Amino acid sequence: MKNFNLEHSITNWRRALSKKQHLEPGDIEELEGHLRDSIDQNVALGMNEKEAFKKAVSSLNTGFEEVIEEYRFKGSKEPKSKWFSSWWIPAMLPNVLKITVRNFKRQPGYSFINIIGLSIGIACALIIFLYVQDELSYDRFHEKADRIYRIDQTNIWANFEGKFASTGPGVAGVLKKAIPEIESTVRINDPADYLITIQNDQSGSRYFEESEVLSADSSFFEVFTMEFLEGNPSTSLKAPYSVVLTERTRERYFDNESGVGKTIRIGNPGEEISYQVTGVVKEMPKNSHFNFDLLTSLSSDLNVKRRENTWIWTGFVTYVLLNENASIESVRNKIPSSIAEDIEANLYSAFGTTGTEFTNSGRSWNMYFTPVTDIHLKATEAGNRIGVVSDIFYVYVFSAIALLIIALACINFMNLSSARSVYRAKEVGIRKTLGSRKESLIGQFLMESVLFAFISLIIAYLVVWLVIPSFNEISAKQLTFAQILTPSSLLSAIGIAGILGIIAGLYPALYLTSFNPIESFKSSLPSISQNKLSFSGLRNFLVVFQFAISVMLISCSIIIYQQLAFIQSTDLGFDKENILILENVEKIGAQTESLKQLLLQEAPIKEVAESNALPPNIWYEDFAGVYGSDAPEVTINSMVVDDDLISTMGFNISIGRAFNQRSESNAKYVILNQTAVNQLPWSDSAKENEFFPLGEFILFGGNEPKYEVIGVVDDFNSASLHYDVLPLAIFHEASDVWAGPNRFLTIKFDNNANLNELIASVQRQWKSIARDMPFEFSFLDDQLYVQYQSEQRVAKVVSIFTALAIFIAILGLVGLISFSIEKKTKEIGVRKILGASTSNIILLLSKDLIKLILCAILIATPVAWFMMNNWLQDFVYRIDINFLVFLLSGFGALFLAWLALSYQTTKAALQNPVKSLRSD
Repeated sequence: MKNFNLEHSITNWRRALSKKQHLEPGDIEELEGHLRDSIDQNVALGMNEKEAFKKAVSSLNTGFEEVIEEYRFKGSKEPKSKWFSSWWIPAMLPNVLKITVRNFKRQPGYSFINIIGLSIGIACALIIFLYVQDELSYDRFHEKADRIYRIDQTNIWANFEGKFASTGPGVAGVLKKAIPEIESTVRINDPADYLITIQNDQSGSRYFEESEVLSADSSFFEVFTMEFLEGNPSTSLKAPYSVVLTERTRERYFDNESGVGKTIRIGNPGEEISYQVTGVVKEMPKNSHFNFDLLTSLSSDLNVKRRENTWIWTGFVTYVLLNENASIESVRNKIPSSIAEDIEANLYSAFGTTGTEFTNSGRSWNMYFTPVTDIHLKATEAGNRIGVVSDIFYVYVFSAIALLIIALACINFMNLSSARSVYRAKEVGIRKTLGSRKESLIGQFLMESVLFAFISLIIAYLVVWLVIPSFNEISAKQLTFAQILTPSSLLSAIGIAGILGIIAGLYPALYLTSFNPIESFKSSLPSISQNKLSFSGLRNFLVVFQFAISVMLISCSIIIYQQLAFIQSTDLGFDKENILILENVEKIGAQTESLKQLLLQEAPIKEVAESNALPPNIWYEDFAGVYGSDAPEVTINSMVVDDDLISTMGFNISIGRAFNQRSESNAKYVILNQTAVNQLPWSDSAKENEFFPLGEFILFGGNEPKYEVIGVVDDFNSASLHYDVLPLAIFHEASDVWAGPNRFLTIKFDNNANLNELIASVQRQWKSIARDMPFEFSFLDDQLYVQYQSEQRVAKVVSIFTALAIFIAILGLVGLISFSIEKKTKEIGVRKILGASTSNIILLLSKDLIKLILCAILIATPVAWFMMNNWLQDFVYRIDINFLVFLLSGFGALFLAWLALSYQTTKAALQNPVKSLRSD
């Protein structure tokens, strides 16, 4: 007895219906949908396909005349409109949904691959969208953001060239007076960490160590937008010794009481100054390029009053607010003439030179305006004196990754849909034979792919909700799921999902509907292989593109990690292990020496030293010149140390000696690093001295006294490895050089010390001297690590997205190899019967894909090299890119692909050939 063929029976049923003139092709398609639903229900009740078909037809035939009437097309009616005859008929949506569900049930594996791939792709894009949106939103909350600019300067002074995000205190007043387009100016200073004392009659004094302290002009709130909870923004910073607190700071100081009118004391014990609280504001939003907990009036700073007109001491960040109708280009053009006279005066005061002489010697001093909304992402060279900056480069990188991952997911959909098209070719042929138009068929397939995209979008939103806390932890962001639930975000997501569905489904739709109806009934489908859309060629291109992206991302991840590992393992020129740094020791003043002696009594502590700065943050700089020389001065960084710091840090003295122990003569000496020796303008006769530069004298800060060089230390990295070694002068704490107070005690401890016990013992000794003052410490190796936190975060995020991209590519590969095996089932059976070995079969099934992956490796290598070479340009100390990385990345991708292929190909190769030959 001949086996019952359900599809053949349905085809015959459709053919019979098509002879009824009152039924249109669309009517027949809808009736077929009802028939198939009825068949599925009957099969679910336990009937076989033949019984289910007969009962469904019988049920549909009951009252068939009424059905005919329902679908009858009456000639007296006007022709259907173009809209009604188009493929996009809302009433057809339930029918399309049923067909989509039916195809999902028939091919669950391929449907799962498509949905998972698209879901991951859309989820990645949503997360990256949140990240990019947050990065681009910095400082846009200010009401006048489009008119606020920071004044930066570009200096080329002797040995130094650079851009600065700061100016002298006199710049703001000169520019406001000279350029009428400037409505207001504000200067901000970042003075130092402060000890805050809150006196309470009941509980006594409470101490708070505050690092987020800024000082600003009274015009601060005219320029920047902040929400006031207490006080008047117009007057809150006008009076000297006024301070504005944030809401959270007020709660820490005064609990739930009002803050305005209260008094706080700022400064070290014995040096405190009373400030009156004149305002309380909401916290600055996180997407701001600066932040503060306390904002003091700049008029309180005596140093500012003494240096009000100087341009050389660049300790201020200066902002201007332009008039509403002002042209920034016009303002920029006025800057050179506006500042020329003051620059001339400051040059003569600082260097004893005229502007012409200054310029002729190859030096320059220029100023430019940076929009406040560009500071976070586009001011990496000038930096940010009162906050941190990011880099627009990473926004581009993450945006590109999002597009690539979405592209991978769409490629999977296109490849698998096209590959599976041979199994829907007969369906298309039947529909065409029975009168379905090409546009209707294309619409059907596009609607199916759009439905897949919308299902994927829903899953993607769920994925984002689950992973966003982890992403925040990695990226140090505060992104929220609610950000993608706003009406604009939802509409954008739905629109993009629809576009993705159309893009992913367009090629398969065009491909499927291009079949010749007659040829589509032939099992061999020769016209398909010769189709003008070149299916196999495009599919191969897409596979190559997928794996080129994967290899490129793997290579980039490896190189980023190699560079970070190189940075962490590079010899910096000093001991970075087993160093604990006790901070803010200036708070205890003269008792620092007593604390040192107490700490040295603790068993695990070997050495203790005092200094005003430590690597990687030795930034205090001034001009230095050779005593008695008319040569231009150079810019040199400085640090002030005690007798023991050089030994404790492990700085290597290459020439001369360190400071004498407990000698008053140390006040007259200086120790230079080799870079400073190389850059200072020594005379030729001095260089000929056998012991050069020992015995030579330098001036620092442009004034006497002179300092005798007693030693030279080998170069060490006093800043991050983004920078070259900076020239450095090391002075003794007994000298007249002021580079900030001695804030740090450097504690070197034994390698076998128990860290918890060590910290407890240091804290105990601190409390014995400092009483209730905050105890703050860190480890030097941790501080060095923090410098590269941005790169570390980028490396983690790139690695995660790389893994997801590879997963999507492998997912698509699994689908393609499954299709290839299914298509070649009979061929595999024949080859096995003819004696082919398992290895031959595996090679047959995988060789074409392996060739494509090898091609992808060749394409990805130069692209990845170019990208990473550009990224490494930001590091003075960098690795050389080894081409073994690309070889390793390629073989890694190849290995993962082989794992995906091996299980399925081996399973197919080991299958009983008899079963293979029976497959239909």
